[in-house]
Amino acid sequence: NILDDSVLTVNINTVPILNVNTLNIADLTGIEDFTALTELRCHNSSLTSLDVSGNTALTYLDCSYNNIISLDVSNNTALTYLDCGSNQLTTLDVKNGNNTNFTYFVSWSNYNLYCIDVDDVVWSDTNWTVANGNIDSATSFSTNCANSLGCTDSIACNYDSIATIDDGSCTYP
Repeated sequence: NILDDSVLTVNINTVPILNVNTLNIADLTGIEDFTALTELRCHNSSLTSLDVSGNTALTYLDCSYNNIISLDVSNNTALTYLDCGSNQLTTLDVKNGNNTNFTYFVSWSNYNLYCIDVDDVVWSDTNWTVANGNIDSATSFSTNCANSLGCTDSIACNYDSIATIDDGSCTYP
């Protein structure tokens, strides 16, 4: 009840919906204590990071129009709605065992996001497309982006499209 940038867990652990859109919030540290949270709306703010790994009841997440660099929703197995468009994402992990149950997915306008970790590449390629406005044209899907071609780290062996990875080592034709 006192606005000092902190709250007691007992006051928030039963909150199901949190809407902090357009409040210019830069940090959601402590969001993990919202254990009953099913819906988080934090778009159009100043977030550079967001950790929702402890919010396992989350079904709806709109964190679009921020400056988030990395987002991992792999622990959010109930998630069916994700809008993380218009961020600065370089990594996105939606491999949560539930991708086929998503009713809404958007990650467009993340121009440094080349690979998204997913449950099923074929399903994702079919359902989350550029034409549908889900992803950018340079974005692809993988079950393991760390080992897929298109790595943006120029010193990594998988940066070069002609290299192959065998047991963690690089070989070139």
